[in-house]
Amino acid sequence: MNARPGAERWLAASLVLLLWTVTGPLGEAQKKKNSKLEATVDHYGKWLNEDVVYLATDEEKAVFRKLHTPEEKDQFIEQFWTRRDPDPNTAANEYKEEHYRRLAYANDHFAYAGRPGWMTDRGMVYIKFGKPDQAERFAPGNYTREFWEGGGTTVVYPFERWWYRYLEGVGPDVEVEFVDPTLTGEFRIATDSDEKDMLLFTPMGQTTAEERGLVSRANRLLLRDRFLSPANVFHRRQQDMPFERLFRQAALQGPPPIIKKHLQEIVKARVTYNQMSLQYRTDLMRLDPSTWVLPVTVRVPKADLQFEHVPGFYRARVEFYISLANLGGRVIGEAEDTVKVEYSEQEFGAATQGGCFYQKSFFVPVGLYKLNIVVKDAESSRIGSLEAGVPVARPQDDRLALSSIMLSPSIRPLDRPPERLEPFVLGDLKIIPTVDGKFLSGQALGVYVQLYNAGLDQTSEQPSLAVRYQILKDGQPFFDFEDSKGRSIRYVSDQRIELRRQFSLKQFPPGKYEVRVTATDQVKKSSTTARSTFEIVPPVGHAG
Repeated sequence: MNARPGAERWLAASLVLLLWTVTGPLGEAQKKKNSKLEATVDHYGKWLNEDVVYLATDEEKAVFRKLHTPEEKDQFIEQFWTRRDPDPNTAANEYKEEHYRRLAYANDHFAYAGRPGWMTDRGMVYIKFGKPDQAERFAPGNYTREFWEGGGTTVVYPFERWWYRYLEGVGPDVEVEFVDPTLTGEFRIATDSDEKDMLLFTPMGQTTAEERGLVSRANRLLLRDRFLSPANVFHRRQQDMPFERLFRQAALQGPPPIIKKHLQEIVKARVTYNQMSLQYRTDLMRLDPSTWVLPVTVRVPKADLQFEHVPGFYRARVEFYISLANLGGRVIGEAEDTVKVEYSEQEFGAATQGGCFYQKSFFVPVGLYKLNIVVKDAESSRIGSLEAGVPVARPQDDRLALSSIMLSPSIRPLDRPPERLEPFVLGDLKIIPTVDGKFLSGQALGVYVQLYNAGLDQTSEQPSLAVRYQILKDGQPFFDFEDSKGRSIRYVSDQRIELRRQFSLKQFPPGKYEVRVTATDQVKKSSTTARSTFEIVPPVGHAG
């Protein structure tokens, strides 16, 4: 029997009403739920990729990205700011408040071409380091170079020059230039003082050396980043030398240091812990006549670590805290980090010399300092600490002098300088110095040292050096090598010469040794010697 047309229309209308009743309100509710979820995702993404993009460490970013629930992420954010709170006893978090003030200032003052201020180079530096102690702005047009820029007159793009008296983790007397080569207000960080020069790739706007015919423009650009650049062409300040420039530019890119309050309190309470052993060494490298770089290297032996066994490898984590203070108690610098060490199951039993290493470099003037180190095993919660004095002596006028000797089984040139300041990196070399002075039979002995106040030959504008490497066993000569051709030289500037050499220890029997490095300056007719000791141990049976 056929249904009546009116009944069909009623049935169709009822179905439409039923479908709207089922899908309409629920669909709207689902849309609202999805919209709320998207807003939450955007909130957390904005926090990580905008609010704290310059503060969060790589490890913190990786951990945050692995979190799934809003509750986990909220807890992480709360702990993130707590770790950076300079005074947990107050209701306010001064660090967080200052950060968001800087972020707002950057967005208000450094935006350009639709890009928010925090995304610009000036915004990045301001957010991380705050207002510079001095700031200059130069309009486009004629510009007389400073003598360390080469002198002479040229035409420049708009640029700004910011100066900081001291930046933790970067050093003293930090100068940053921002150049606007597109004339749009972009202002990028300049990696070299030539970047602001409009006439750089033309014959015009010559430097003083170019005007005098001492060098062509092409050769000046080719030689400017060479370690053996002629001094009569490049009258650069120490901070403009390739080594220092790369060092400081890398430091500017890293996140500001975080201080672990619970480890810091151990130092403040003057409590000593010896639940786990630790070893350390300090070195001194002259940065300029009044400032030294003081690398502090710490090692926790493998035997003192508690390893977690996960499928395929063993893993341990150690928290490090280092502070350096003057005799008046003022903290010159401090640093903390968590370092992870892993061994495959095959390596774990054989790695007798292993352990966990950490290094922090401080920039210090002449003086006497107190060094505090605290380490904590993250698995066992055992703690070790020590306190030591570190003297930084005044250099003896312009006499020939050597730095401390760094000995390492591996001194490796880097393909390119790191984007940020990294431990164990000096210029373009990665050096993990031996802390306990022990080498395995058959390892390489890498020797790194810096020479200061060397003379330059007036004709070649290069040093004339003979470097002698002597190794004594039990006080008696055992090995002698003289480099009369200067092949040990890696880098030359007005302030320092870097020397590097590597020797095989395959023919050296186990025992205690002394290495002596003697540099003879043929120009000044003077010599100086530095000494260090090491021990060769057999691979089997050595307690690491």
